Order: sequence, then C-alpha cells, then structure tokens
Amino acid sequence: MAFGVHNRLFLETICDRVPGAEYTLYFVQQELVAFNLLVITEGAMVDKYFCMDYTLGRKYNLYFLSWLENVRYCAEHHIPLYHAGQGAEDTKAHLGATSIPGFILFKHRRPVVDRILVEQPAAIAKILRYLGFWPVVPPLPASDVLPQGERVR
Repeated sequence: MAFGVHNRLFLETICDRVPGAEYTLYFVQQELVAFNLLVITEGAMVDKYFCMDYTLGRKYNLYFLSWLENVRYCAEHHIPLYHAGQGAEDTKAHLGATSIPGFILFKHRRPVVDRILVEQPAAIAKILRYLGFWPVVPPLPASDVLPQGERVR
C-alpha cells in the first residue's frame, strides 16, 4: 500500500536538508536492490522509508535484514530508541516491536460514515482486504547468500 509519492528532488536533497538523514543501500551481486532512508541522532533512529525491488527483496528477506541492521547499528552506537515508522504493524510486532498508539482525527460530512468506521473496525478491515489491501503473500525460501548493506550520506 502506498501512502505517498515523493519526487526525485526530495530523495536527492533530503540528506542535505535534514540533519542526520542518510541512506542504507542494499546490494545483491553489485545490483542495488533496496534502500532505507533513516534519520539518526544520538537519542533515536527514525526509519522513514524502506524501498525495494519486490521480487529480489522478498527472495533475500531485505525488509527483515534492514531491521536487524538498524537494531545492530543502534546497539553499537548506544542509540536508545529505534522508531520503525508506520505500516506493517503485524510484521513489526512479529519482530518484537512495541506499538505506541497514534490517532488521526477526522470528521466526515456524513455522521453515518463516522459511526461505521468507529463501530465496525473488523468489517472495515475485511472490506479493505477484499479490495486488495494487505495481501497475503507466501514467504519465499531464504537464500544462502546474504546481501550487503552499505550506509551512505
């Protein structure tokens, strides 16, 4: 599920504009397969975006590998907080993350819609799954070859 689109200029200039912003690049046999945009300070690492070639990323478990790499980096540099960003809550919980509740407040022009959203979250989730959100994808077998992660600024 895509929550937004950023143009090339944003991705090219973010490290110059945001203190502590950097990319971790993931290569498989010299081919760039994924990148992770992070903001790192003494007190926290914010995992802003993780983008990957879906086929190769799944084959090499790059999403999970990026988590391990980020936690390792935080431990080595005594960074006490790793903020993993929004989305994929079930996967993040499986990896041991603790969720901090967040709220987005909005009001529809039609009170009936508000009531349905608040009172029927299971039904709403079922409808969204039916429409193709949160697809169930079987895991691919892990390879013996681990891709390399490389930090760039």
